[in-house]
Amino acid sequence: MYGVWLLPGVLAALVVRKPGAAVYTMVVASLVSALLGTPWGLQVVVYGLVEGAAPELVFAFLGYASWRLPTAVVAGAVAGASAALLDIVFYYPAWSGPWQLTYTALLVLSSAVIAGLGAWLLVRQLAATGVLAPFPAGREQRAV
Repeated sequence: MYGVWLLPGVLAALVVRKPGAAVYTMVVASLVSALLGTPWGLQVVVYGLVEGAAPELVFAFLGYASWRLPTAVVAGAVAGASAALLDIVFYYPAWSGPWQLTYTALLVLSSAVIAGLGAWLLVRQLAATGVLAPFPAGREQRAV
């Protein structure tokens, strides 16, 4: 279920299609979470920054030119890997290697499916309604 928290970063990148969209969205989401009184305090903002930077790096690596399903899935998976790394460092350093690997694999899979595939499907469905018409994702869907 971790992928639900990571979905906004991938979704924003797919909709806005500008450098920084994933990072900005995740940092804003984490600030809102912190202001609402999350039990993790301001550490959630560090998570938001890292978890937004991870999919951002995937889109940047591809020159902000690929918005297809494989790119979204990889962006979601990389966001999940970043979350797993943070969790292992901050919360689960005493876990054995196999437990850490299992946790990471499950988190990456969840994030690839929910944040990656889920965001891509959501963009397609929203674009079909016309609500994304002002954004590049909406204009692209109308052209298809």
